[in-house]
Amino acid sequence: MDTDWLLLYEAPHPHRIRVSFPPEDADPVHHRLLAAVRHMGCEVLSGTAADGIPLPSQERAMHEQEEPAAPAR
Repeated sequence: MDTDWLLLYEAPHPHRIRVSFPPEDADPVHHRLLAAVRHMGCEVLSGTAADGIPLPSQERAMHEQEEPAAPAR
């Protein structure tokens, strides 16, 4: 897959993964990055945008998308 993504992995404790990407690629980046993190046996503790604003829990959002909603009663 040819992308304009830039990925930087920093190994000091705690590990950090920095990703730069065009805004229109946000969804594929989140899905692929979370899949890679899970494959590494790690979990996402937090996320921030380049301007330092905290991002919502992508891990929680990902699980909500995967789990079917319970039927309404």
